[in-house]
Amino acid sequence: AYFTNSGSSKLFPDPNSLSEKIDDIIWHQDEPFGSASIYAQWCVFEKARDLGIPVMLDGQGADETHCGYNSFLRPYVSGQLRMCNFQSLWRNLKLLRPSTRKAAGSFLRGLLDLSTPTPLSNYFSSRKEEKRMKGWYFGRERLPSSSSMARQYNLRDHSAYMMNTGMRMLLHWEDRNSMAHSVESRVPFLDYRLMPLLFSLSDAERVEGGWSKSIIRKSMFGLLPDEVIHRQDKMGFVTPESIWAKNECRELYLRDLKELPECWGDLIGPGITESFGGFLRGEKEYNSIFWKILCLNRWRKIFGVSL
Repeated sequence: AYFTNSGSSKLFPDPNSLSEKIDDIIWHQDEPFGSASIYAQWCVFEKARDLGIPVMLDGQGADETHCGYNSFLRPYVSGQLRMCNFQSLWRNLKLLRPSTRKAAGSFLRGLLDLSTPTPLSNYFSSRKEEKRMKGWYFGRERLPSSSSMARQYNLRDHSAYMMNTGMRMLLHWEDRNSMAHSVESRVPFLDYRLMPLLFSLSDAERVEGGWSKSIIRKSMFGLLPDEVIHRQDKMGFVTPESIWAKNECRELYLRDLKELPECWGDLIGPGITESFGGFLRGEKEYNSIFWKILCLNRWRKIFGVSL
């Protein structure tokens, strides 16, 4: 804020208020949502309204089109190997990965991807998805086919997938949260004049000199501090969900998860409640599926959905 001569306003979402506001948020969203980060975003727009800020700028689209997510690495390696850019790929991997060993692992993974037939690759991906969901909900026979199982041969494929899937949800959540507080949220990285240019860039131009978001970084020289421009760690817009679930929001989780057998029947497996109990006892790690099922059940009650 000091470097750009702008004001700074910090916000700390209160987990105790989540139980009070969750139904209102779900009503405005019109659907269940995947994590408590939507509550944090709700609090941001609530704060903006209190400060009298009518319009906000958001960074949606930057990660999807500029390789901000770690998932970009696999299609990037695959694309560079297909073009036989071995030397530049290895040079960039040593900068992108935290160690030479991990860089070599990514390189070998790319070679394996190229040598594995597409039907076989899709088969193993679908088996992994089934194993992840088994015993939780929607039984195996209800598993939908997912475009996430399709191969991505380069960064253009990866960006297209991210824009057609996750971006739709992100824009929906943001629009509902902002409009609930009469705040207009604008997304300059998704400008219709910018998107065709970004999709026309080569993989080498998107990951130049071993830097993800290389175009944004270069454009910000002199406008942002060097430590921000050259930051390497990736911080998502997340909340300490597991801590809240074990403490301030414990009863919120327990109340809704106990309703599952009666309200959802065989649609949601009984393992979810047992697993959450194991988490509370310190026997298991937190699983984001806990929140998803909690939110789904509250959505059912708010909109009177019956099975």
